Amino acid sequence: MTSRLDIQTTLSGPFFAAQPRRVVGANVRDMLGDAVTEGADVVRAELRAGLTLRAPVRILGDRVADHVRGRVKSLGGHPWSSTGLVSVSIAGTVGDARVALMAAASGLESRRHAFRRAPAAMLRELRADRLLDGLD
Repeated sequence: MTSRLDIQTTLSGPFFAAQPRRVVGANVRDMLGDAVTEGADVVRAELRAGLTLRAPVRILGDRVADHVRGRVKSLGGHPWSSTGLVSVSIAGTVGDARVALMAAASGLESRRHAFRRAPAAMLRELRADRLLDGLD
C-alpha cells in the first residue's frame, strides 16, 4: 500500500511581493544599457586617438568615431533581453557614403582593434550586486 504526502507552500513576504522575475529582468536591462554605453565610449575614445594623423572620411566629412553606437534593441525597435551591441551605425547615410564609412571603420579596426577592447570595458559594468536592487 502506498501513501501520498501533500505539501503546500505559501510564498509571501516582501521578496515575493516585488515580483522578483520582473525586478531582476529590469536590472539586467539597466546594467546592459550601462555596459553598452561604456563600451561605445571606449570604442569612440580608441578611434579618436590619433585623429590628427588621419583625414576624415572624405565623402562624409566626419569621423568614424562619430558613427559608433551602442544599442540594446533590434533595428526594428524590439528590445533585447540579454544582448547588447556596439557597432558603427550607417543610419543617416546613403549609397557610397555607407560603403566609405564601413570601409574606413574596417581599416581602423584592423589597425587599432577598438572593438576588441570594448568587451572588457563592458564587463566592468556588469556586477552581480546590481541584479538584486529593489528586492529587499
